[in-house]
Amino acid sequence: SAGLRFETTSIDGGFENNDMADFSTNYSNLLPYLLLSMKTSKGILLSTSYNAKMKRPGVTALNPTIYVLDQQSVYYGNPLLTSEYLNKISFDYSNSLKRIKQFAKLSYTFSDNSIQNTSGIANNIYYTTYMNDGKFKDLNLYLNLSSRITSWLQARLSGGASYITLSNKEASNSG
Repeated sequence: SAGLRFETTSIDGGFENNDMADFSTNYSNLLPYLLLSMKTSKGILLSTSYNAKMKRPGVTALNPTIYVLDQQSVYYGNPLLTSEYLNKISFDYSNSLKRIKQFAKLSYTFSDNSIQNTSGIANNIYYTTYMNDGKFKDLNLYLNLSSRITSWLQARLSGGASYITLSNKEASNSG
């Protein structure tokens, strides 16, 4: 199956006593979806999918009002932020044996315009704001086994692991 979804969001922010801090932004995006699946003669279901999602900045990240934290520190939002475009590719395996159900999912999510908190020093003032200059990568594995022991008792064993990398022009971190 395949599809295409259109999303739009409009954010208007303002203050009664300060027109200088008013801001307005609109986000419109087309988001594709693709799913391919196959069931084998032994009951194994294999599928792969791709989908795109949007992560839009919140009002706090957009608000340009400068908040003075102390004599040498300020915080402000960035009304020029764009939506973070997330791509997700996943591979699924499921098998229903007589008494044990198995499920595994391996997925990879990435973004080249991640919204990240940025800090620095300009004119001897420490500032914090937001930028779309980051890269985000997430490799995720999820496993689940379940078995019905009796008509009223079921046992499950599940777990997952994830490896995430965040980076921008100046730094990176992963784990």
